[in-house]
Amino acid sequence: MPFRKVSVMESRTEFVKLACQEGAIIRQLCRRYRVSSATAYKWIRRYREAGEAGLTERSRRPRNSPNRSGPEFEGHVLRIRAEQSAWGAGETVQQHLTSVFRQYGLPLRMTMDNGAPWGSDLLHRDTPITVWLRRIGVRVSHSRPYHPQTQGKDERFHRTLKVELLRGRNFDAFPAIQPAMDNYRNVYNQRRPHQAIDMETPVRRYQVSPRNFPEFLPPIEYGNSDEVRTVDEKGKISFKGRKLSVGKGFRGYPVALRPTEKDGIWDVFFCCDSIAQIDFHSLQ
Repeated sequence: MPFRKVSVMESRTEFVKLACQEGAIIRQLCRRYRVSSATAYKWIRRYREAGEAGLTERSRRPRNSPNRSGPEFEGHVLRIRAEQSAWGAGETVQQHLTSVFRQYGLPLRMTMDNGAPWGSDLLHRDTPITVWLRRIGVRVSHSRPYHPQTQGKDERFHRTLKVELLRGRNFDAFPAIQPAMDNYRNVYNQRRPHQAIDMETPVRRYQVSPRNFPEFLPPIEYGNSDEVRTVDEKGKISFKGRKLSVGKGFRGYPVALRPTEKDGIWDVFFCCDSIAQIDFHSLQ
């Protein structure tokens, strides 16, 4: 007859009852039940205060949330979420990037992390917004997963922002934050000296990009020798009798397959960017 599985509550109850016996060695019980001493004493204290009822899990929700959005703003977000369940942040970010690109021109490349809306997974990092960036001619690169030091400059800016703008200040509502951010942006770029650029201000070093934002995009075209396929709703293409995944971010777009110098290995291109490589030897 197999041993009966013991629930967490039963195991916890058994532990505290043994621990409360006269002469019990708490450390020994901790090793046997594989719990830390801090956890053990927490449950012993709760048991002595409320009996077995004190051993049930309690909500970890904080009693106060000073940074929580107001009810009006929260209700607005929830209404949009209910009406448009498929929406994400990908569109809002794109609108703001469009505004910035129109004013300052296109960068050659953007480096980003792997979280939404910039990344999907390790195999298919492109999302609708990174596909849009590639489409308008901006190169896309991602930091190594779990290596935030790749984004060290950005993280350092966040630290500076907290120290120089946010520390010790309270804002009554979100609209009150924007004027403070606008003012700090001017201070940071036009008045604040930066050690990394020989105590100059960024505005004295920055140059506007000569690459204009494309208001109209021509159709995507590839070479006559390319094998062109349209990505389906599942992010896949059909090629040589196989269904191959290139990522859902490319849904509806044409991609080109080009053979490499190595037999059986093909590169997949979107516009001018290589987005994947297919090794048919490994697929067999």
